[in-house]
Amino acid sequence: MVISDKHFAAQVRGGAKNKVYLFDDIGCAVHWLPNQSWEKEKSTKIWVADYHNGNWLNARTAYYIPGQTTPMDFGFGAVRDSEEGSVNFEIAKAQMLAKKRHHLH
Repeated sequence: MVISDKHFAAQVRGGAKNKVYLFDDIGCAVHWLPNQSWEKEKSTKIWVADYHNGNWLNARTAYYIPGQTTPMDFGFGAVRDSEEGSVNFEIAKAQMLAKKRHHLH
């Protein structure tokens, strides 16, 4: 995967070889991960870039600002601390899963 904008990138580490998988948009990782048999293992890690500065954040503890222009149009920018209008990972994840990407079908 080519990362077109590092401020919205995500990565997942997991599986038998603890491999790193890169994504252009956290929404892509959220749609991809349920198809992995190791999704719920404690060793599985998800990181997302802080859209303000590109620093890596734990995706599960980050907050998400909706309405952003993101590479794959899922529309969430991650931040370390809660900001006005932000939602937690579970809410953002549910909204991303509800939004079907046209080429996922």
